[in-house]
Amino acid sequence: MSERGIDITREFAKPWTDEIVRAADVVVSMGCGDACPVFPGKRYLG
Repeated sequence: MSERGIDITREFAKPWTDEIVRAADVVVSMGCGDACPVFPGKRYLG
């Protein structure tokens, strides 16, 4: 992210909620597997 000028040093992993996934255009996961909510029509990368 720093290559794009975005500082994420204060950020931390947060659990997904249905509301967050519904609002997202693209969902990027880092291995949460079946624990992550899946909504039809969303683009998932992981």
